[in-house]
Amino acid sequence: MAASNTDRTVLNFYAGPTALPPPVIARLREDILDFHDTGMGVMEISHRAPEIEGLIADTEARARRLLGLSAELEVLFLQGGGSLQFAMIPMNFSAPGDRVDYVDTGYWAGKSIAESARTGRDVAIVASSGDRSYRYVPPVSSIAPRPGARYLHLVTNNTVEGTQFRALPRAGVPLIADMSSDLMTDVFDAAACDMVYAHAQKNIGIAGVTLVVARKAMLDSIAAQARELPAILDYPGAVPAHRPAAGTA
Repeated sequence: MAASNTDRTVLNFYAGPTALPPPVIARLREDILDFHDTGMGVMEISHRAPEIEGLIADTEARARRLLGLSAELEVLFLQGGGSLQFAMIPMNFSAPGDRVDYVDTGYWAGKSIAESARTGRDVAIVASSGDRSYRYVPPVSSIAPRPGARYLHLVTNNTVEGTQFRALPRAGVPLIADMSSDLMTDVFDAAACDMVYAHAQKNIGIAGVTLVVARKAMLDSIAAQARELPAILDYPGAVPAHRPAAGTA
């Protein structure tokens, strides 16, 4: 008789979806039927319910603890995956015609570069490993943003190409990093970045949420500028007006 799926262990080596620990799967099974003794599953409860607000606050607290984040950094949970961040970043941190600089290390870096160019920014690739089919990352010492650049963007871990930055440049301009593939896999040098983002379905959980960590001063500076963005694409607008106490998730 053939073994059922529960009788065997599958080793998950996907470059994208992460494997979930068995205790997490067991907890999901419980919470999808009855979350915190509400009689409702976690997917049925209003996002404004205190149980869900507590869950979000607890998730933020855990992220802060695991990443060692200071009070100077804001934690946001957004939608749209990394692909939406490719557009939100230039739209929030620059204006049409502004200089925005990128490091090209392959597939996902190319996606972010192309999306930024669609917004009418003055996009420059200031370092690239395309000369050798993206089989390496440019030396940190060779990465020099242009004078007046609004930010420097790079991808820390390139899953398609199999390369990774083990150190980050001190660029002299705000550094923004796509860390979708390696956030929470190693010690995070928060001081080196002004913003990092990571879409889930990799190291930080199942698909459906994007974690953004940004300096409050950076968000405050753009909030003070006259910008016309839909609210859902505005980083400062995503900062919660109040923060409930963390519950027990």
